[in-house]
Amino acid sequence: MLLLVDMGSLTNLGKLIREKTGIDIMVVDNVTILMAIEAARKSMLPNVNLEQIVYSIIKMNQEMYEKTKRRINEDYNKKVTRIIFTVCTSGQGAAFYLEKNIKDILYENNIFDIKVIPLSFANKIQFKEIISETSKDKYIIAIVGSIDPNFTNIPFISVEDIILNNGLKKLLNLIDPNLDICNDEQYINKINTDIIWRTATEATDKYLQFISSEKILPLIKDMIFKIEKQLNLILTKDITVKLFIHISCMIERLTFNENKLSSNIDIDLYKRENHVLWDTVSGAFNEIEKAFGLEIPDNEIYYIVEIFKENKTNCIVNLN
Repeated sequence: MLLLVDMGSLTNLGKLIREKTGIDIMVVDNVTILMAIEAARKSMLPNVNLEQIVYSIIKMNQEMYEKTKRRINEDYNKKVTRIIFTVCTSGQGAAFYLEKNIKDILYENNIFDIKVIPLSFANKIQFKEIISETSKDKYIIAIVGSIDPNFTNIPFISVEDIILNNGLKKLLNLIDPNLDICNDEQYINKINTDIIWRTATEATDKYLQFISSEKILPLIKDMIFKIEKQLNLILTKDITVKLFIHISCMIERLTFNENKLSSNIDIDLYKRENHVLWDTVSGAFNEIEKAFGLEIPDNEIYYIVEIFKENKTNCIVNLN
């Protein structure tokens, strides 16, 4: 018996029938009308067994799927008139998360005529060949990434420009200067923040040997947000990345008892002079200390407080 079902609990019916009756039964789920017709047609042919019928309808379904996929891709490529390239040395790190963020922006704003292509920048000659091949009859909006391929006729926007300046706004204006989001600072900051954290984790992995920056990320994010909230401040993008890298490396050093930092200052006096910031920063480490079984020494807290103080003119209110 061949049992054709659509979904749900019916897919388990074959096992029950087999146990109750001993009938040789096979079940095919997610059935379409064409599959049912093909199964009926095959079953009327002489010398065709159950396995051959099942194989036939599954093969037909796969062919239909591939045909549909090809048609969709062909239609999509016909509609694509513009291209954005994202580049980095590996083709994964910066290029990957930039591709994802740019695609999300396009999708959210119903822009379907732009294709985002991530590339690994091996050498300039090869890169030019790839661009020439993939952009036939297409307009290249920009190249975005960690390495400037130096094309005079194509705008380049660096990862640093996106993180630290107005790179994302530049890209949005190149896509369509009439987009509402071009002037939506809240939307742009949200995308920038996501890119900042991804950049920070990628950069930090170069320094860590044993701990994954991806796993540390939620703890440090929570810690930084907690400090920002308590002190009524917004950290600049560069100091956020600097803090993430410093704290991640500190956790690994302390976990494996390596290279503890020391200072030549009077810590007690420093605490009194910076008591608000000191108490806020040291208190924000509670969850990290619990997660890793650590006690953060005062000398380590001192250096983190100093990172905050570096930029106090721009980002910190009421520190003392």
